[in-house]
Amino acid sequence: EYINPSKTNVPTLNKPKSPHLQLIKPTVTLIVKLNNSQIPCWNAVYCKYENKKRNYIQQKSAINRISTYITTTISATYIELICNQPTVYNRLVVLQKLLAPTHESWLQEIKDKYRL
Repeated sequence: EYINPSKTNVPTLNKPKSPHLQLIKPTVTLIVKLNNSQIPCWNAVYCKYENKKRNYIQQKSAINRISTYITTTISATYIELICNQPTVYNRLVVLQKLLAPTHESWLQEIKDKYRL
């Protein structure tokens, strides 16, 4: 989703924002000031945040592993062309333009192979 070079507009992976107690009660700044009926609400909000944070960490880690894989498996010639790209998505787009066959070249290859 975040690095698909076939897409022209990919979302940015953003770290989730930590929830604030003011979501539960606007005047509260300390958790001990919440009453017994508000604590389960806070726990639910915080649990949702923790899940989003865990998901973010997993996705960030996966993107980093893909970045490492790309740089360790391609030729040094291509590394020079992608090293200044800010994101894995940008690197993949550059590599796709350089290395992936176009539809037309693929059709020509099939025609040549089967002498059509």
